[in-house]
Amino acid sequence: MIRAHAVQQEFLRCNACSEDYDEEIHIPRVLPCLHTHCQVCIRKLSTTNIIICPNCRTKNRLPTTGVRGLPIDTTRRNLCEFIKLRKTDSCITCKDCPEDNEASGFCKDCNIYLCLDCKETHKRSIATRSHEILKIENMKVFAGSEVFRRRLKCTKSGHEGQLLAFYCSKKECRAPLCKVCIERDHKTSEGHVVQNIEEVQQLKMTELKRVFCHLGDMVTFTRTIVEQLEQEILNIDIREFEMEKELESTFTECQRMLEKRKDDLKAEISKICKRQRVVLVSKSEKMGNFIDTVGSFQGIYLHILVLPNS
Repeated sequence: MIRAHAVQQEFLRCNACSEDYDEEIHIPRVLPCLHTHCQVCIRKLSTTNIIICPNCRTKNRLPTTGVRGLPIDTTRRNLCEFIKLRKTDSCITCKDCPEDNEASGFCKDCNIYLCLDCKETHKRSIATRSHEILKIENMKVFAGSEVFRRRLKCTKSGHEGQLLAFYCSKKECRAPLCKVCIERDHKTSEGHVVQNIEEVQQLKMTELKRVFCHLGDMVTFTRTIVEQLEQEILNIDIREFEMEKELESTFTECQRMLEKRKDDLKAEISKICKRQRVVLVSKSEKMGNFIDTVGSFQGIYLHILVLPNS
């Protein structure tokens, strides 16, 4: 099991300044390169409207609204709250009163901790009486990080606190809106297409499911192609081995046949030379006999010539 401290060290601490993320100062914000850093470091590292990410060294362009225009990493923020809740030695204080009393409940709709007095006030108020308030002792045992998931609020000047409950799907906009955004800049009479953001979310989720289903089919098909290619590669390796073996065998047989032909030719040459040698030796012997015979006759002839004088 991963301990809360290990999660905090790995994911809930800005790796640029080593400070823990929080909701007041070191707010985790996501850069366009998808790395997260606290807004203090982003502000320090930014030059004009550019920031170089300390992680990947990518140059990121800041929104026109500056660092506050970058999206908050809600996953890390929720995990921070979850880790804080699970730490048995941490005292959680009320966020709705100035006395910093110890909190006994958590309002899911407002995303704030409440002490006993503030909880009762919360329940009596017309604006918040329908809010769901959870007991902290129960949350420590049963709750997961999804409890701290918050509805996004508008960050534009003068719109603070307004829920982003709408979405303008006009091509030039394509942005979440609050009620004030609609009234000021996204009137339907001016060609803007405003929809409920939950409906848009459902449509986008359906579209994403369709896309991922299609991607899943493509991945399955691609895996089949990869398997076929791997088999083809294996077949090429096998064929290469067989061809090399066949080539070696063919050259060995050719070499054997050439050696045999060489030996046969040498034997044939030897026979021919032997026959010619026999013929020539026979002629040489005959000529030698002829010379010997002529020499004998010459000696007899000379002997006869000498006899009368004697």
